Amino acid sequence: MHFNDFPPLLVLAILLWSGLGVIGWLNLLSKNSHKPARAIGMGCFSIPHAIIFGPFFLFISLAAESMQICPFCQSEIPAAATVCGKCTRDLPPKKHEL
Repeated sequence: MHFNDFPPLLVLAILLWSGLGVIGWLNLLSKNSHKPARAIGMGCFSIPHAIIFGPFFLFISLAAESMQICPFCQSEIPAAATVCGKCTRDLPPKKHEL
């Protein structure tokens, strides 16, 4: 069986399905950029899973919360936090990047 034997709509659907999964994986990668090793492997959320589960993976990534590291106690906290939930210290204001 050759690639040309597949119906064009089936090929398009497979590419769209896996493409949405990879977009979701990249979204999770950007949300966990403070931990590159964790972001690349992401435990059970890896590239093969992203390709298999496609759009479901994109929805998971959109629902995931962006995280940051507390500069005082090094615990992981939501990116929108102004006070650390663990050490209860006020976080310094964020520097806006251009």
